[in-house]
Amino acid sequence: MFRLKVMNVLELRLFGPGELHFAGQVQGLERKTAGLLTYLALEGSTPRALIAGLLWPESGESQARTNLRKVLSRLKPWPELLAGNDVLRLGDEVVCDLRDRAKQKPALSAELLAGQSYDDCIDFADWLWVWRERLRDENLAVLSVELAKLEAEGELEAALMLARQLMQLEPLAESHYRRVMRLQFYLGDRGAALETYKRCQKALKEALGLSPLAETQNLARDIEQNTLAPFITLKEKPPAELGRLPFAGRENLMAELTEVCQTYRFIVLSGEAGLGKTRFLQEYFAEQSGVLFLGVSSGGETIPLSSLRYVLSQLLDDAIKQRLEPWALQELVRLLPELEAVQTVLEPSEDRLQEACLEVFRLVGGNLSTLIIEDLHFWDFASFAFLPLLFEAMPEVKIVASCRPFGFPESLQTLMDKAVAVKLELSPLPVDAFETILGKLGLKSQLPDAASLQSLTQGNPLYLGEGLKAALKPGQWQLKESIIQERLTGLSEVAEQVIWTMALNGGRLELELSAAMLTLKPLSLGKQLQELQDAQLLKEDALSHDLFAEYVREKMPAAVKALLHSRAAEFLSQTAKDAARAAEHWFLAKAPLKAVEQWQIASDYLYTRGLTREALNTLERALAHSNEPDLQFTGAKLYLEIGDYDKALTVAKALEESSDEPWVQSKVHHVRADYLLTLGKISEAKNHLKKAQELANLVPSEAFDRDLQVLAMHVAYAEGDFAAVQRYAAQILERARQKAEPIWLAKALSDMGVALSSLGQLEESLRFHYEARALGQKHGLKSQQFQSANNLSVTYALLGNLSKAAELSEEALEQGRFHGYDTVRGNLAVYYADLGHYDKAIALSLDLSETGAQTQERIYAFTRLAELYDRTAEQEKIQPALLKAIELASQIDDVAPRLRTLINTVKYGNKDLHPRVLPWLEGLKLEQIRPDTREELEDLGLIEDLALDNSN
Repeated sequence: MFRLKVMNVLELRLFGPGELHFAGQVQGLERKTAGLLTYLALEGSTPRALIAGLLWPESGESQARTNLRKVLSRLKPWPELLAGNDVLRLGDEVVCDLRDRAKQKPALSAELLAGQSYDDCIDFADWLWVWRERLRDENLAVLSVELAKLEAEGELEAALMLARQLMQLEPLAESHYRRVMRLQFYLGDRGAALETYKRCQKALKEALGLSPLAETQNLARDIEQNTLAPFITLKEKPPAELGRLPFAGRENLMAELTEVCQTYRFIVLSGEAGLGKTRFLQEYFAEQSGVLFLGVSSGGETIPLSSLRYVLSQLLDDAIKQRLEPWALQELVRLLPELEAVQTVLEPSEDRLQEACLEVFRLVGGNLSTLIIEDLHFWDFASFAFLPLLFEAMPEVKIVASCRPFGFPESLQTLMDKAVAVKLELSPLPVDAFETILGKLGLKSQLPDAASLQSLTQGNPLYLGEGLKAALKPGQWQLKESIIQERLTGLSEVAEQVIWTMALNGGRLELELSAAMLTLKPLSLGKQLQELQDAQLLKEDALSHDLFAEYVREKMPAAVKALLHSRAAEFLSQTAKDAARAAEHWFLAKAPLKAVEQWQIASDYLYTRGLTREALNTLERALAHSNEPDLQFTGAKLYLEIGDYDKALTVAKALEESSDEPWVQSKVHHVRADYLLTLGKISEAKNHLKKAQELANLVPSEAFDRDLQVLAMHVAYAEGDFAAVQRYAAQILERARQKAEPIWLAKALSDMGVALSSLGQLEESLRFHYEARALGQKHGLKSQQFQSANNLSVTYALLGNLSKAAELSEEALEQGRFHGYDTVRGNLAVYYADLGHYDKAIALSLDLSETGAQTQERIYAFTRLAELYDRTAEQEKIQPALLKAIELASQIDDVAPRLRTLINTVKYGNKDLHPRVLPWLEGLKLEQIRPDTREELEDLGLIEDLALDNSN
């Protein structure tokens, strides 16, 4: 005879204190045993060593493992409870309320491991706290969804039961009290609704010392006076259908867009906020393939290249990154630090940021027919300079941009002027469009007439949609004038505060930032985010429309706004890459000094990534609010580096007047010495250098000492003291290698290469220039790449490889306009001439003779023109060019341009000009003349004529 074997199910209940249920018996769990089973239920398979360390952190590894074995021995009566040996997990046959919670009906659950304390294992206690909050939020979310469903179906009694559970879970959340009050009123129990209001008053007073919000008080008044509007069930028209209104009223504009698409490559659709620019473009291009939408959010308009960074982050998916060349990825790292992981050290090669962006645009454009750029009015100024690259990279792609009315930047206006771009205007919807929309929604009989609605909303479809959503809230059927305010009414307090944080960050959701601004844990905001999604206020990671953000920013109390800005700034100040954003928050928090500090950090960050102009733009924000001497000194140096000498002198003047302190005046003399050096006025530059060194010795500073040492090396180079140049370069390089700061090491390597080249050690100098160049490429140092390309160009020219020299000079110029830009142009003109490209050489030299910012370069341009005119047999032009060179050379004491003037005067000019230049060279020493120049003088027989002093 066979007997039926009855299987008993082992049930593990962890909501509550922790219990095992088996064969009708209940076994309570000891504290650490309950902790072990809870961890395995939530985290899955876990090594013994990990769980032992969590539960017995103070016991040492060996004792912790012993303690774990004791716990496991207690569970031997239930062998099916656990599986595994070194790695533990719950048995597959165990029924656990934690693992099966998704299948349970919404209910007020007990707390996870209720009553259990784990003060002796802090890490485990923290883990448990996070999970308790997460599970609590899960339960709240489930209850909220079920409650909304019951209300929509008109099941008010069941809805009231759930609303009461929510009120118990969050006894200080007024939104729950209001919901219970409304439902009690709709069920005919006005007295119970007013009693709930009294409970709300008492709870807030005892816990927080506060009175209910005006919204709660108004609701209580309406209930007491019996003036609350009747309940409207949402079965007929759920709010989700109002998230996307029927499309109507844009037929004429669609036809106009079709027409202009035949002629123009770039179309700008302009219209006020909420008129439906995005919706119009979505409808127009709905049936077309190869259409890509790109957008940016507000908040980055004052942060250089923030819009470009955001656009690139949207375009750079894994497929595009895999197709990019390593050099392009390295360039893009300067804008997107998260690409660091794909870095490789490159051999010297072409590596320009614009080329890298072009390559991204080309790869993306190959699959597109139309690119749509949304919210162009939120772009920062620096990013607009990259807009023309889209046209170059995507010649077959139609580009459509939407924006609010705003002043077009020069780059966009240029496209308009060239008739490749056109602007279309989006107007408010007419009355007949409102008739169509309300008809399709089936709401015409329940709302005011279309003309009234069109007037009330000013023909704005966003206002219409948001107003209808607000009108469909239970108990509120009237359409308010302040539609946006009405849509934000009724949110829980924390959900409303989340919107505050988003509004102050361009409408974007950054969970950790929002949590920091509210001093909450990120995971604790899950319920509020669900609430915002259910209310159709949150769409993916942003507010559903930027008008919400603008409204909240405008209406937020100033004190609250300042507090939240300061908390955002504190959070963002933790990393240099977010320093520019932190600065803007500090500034808006009325803390300009803290903003200045962060602007300076942001400027340094951009500079070390080779974005010199962007670094200067950011520093200018700081200079506008501070006259701190170090800040002014850095600004003056950056202006000199990009060749803006007037602004450099203006800042130096302000620095001089700011303080008589020796360390301040030493910086003034440094700037002036650097400036005079660019003009070839070596004696004056040397005097200022000497004064800067004397004053700096009174207040020593390692960083400024480095600056002075570099300047002294440059003065020595201009004087022709190449032995001193090498000595300074070696000292600077040694210091830079010790500091290991990429930008300073790259500069030191370049200086060493120049020193060796000046001494005729050309092959050895190449090694330093290439090392500097590779370092500049690796770290995206744009100005260093410019300088390295120029240094390599000069060295290859001295080695006789003029084609390579010209190629490198062209590469340097394409990097941008940096300190020494005119020098590179002059060198390139020489290479063109020696390669026989006389037209190019003459054109470049003429331009340089008129527009060159440095006197030396204008001298070289005129002496070079004399040589070129000799080669092209234009003899009548030689003498005027030489006379102009002599006139300019007489104004400076720079040896090199004077020697060039002398040599070319002897070669191509009249002998009666010789006496005008020979006096410059009296007392000149041989070691002050570069080896290549010395050879020219010897070939012309001028060494003896110059009566050089060779005593040393």
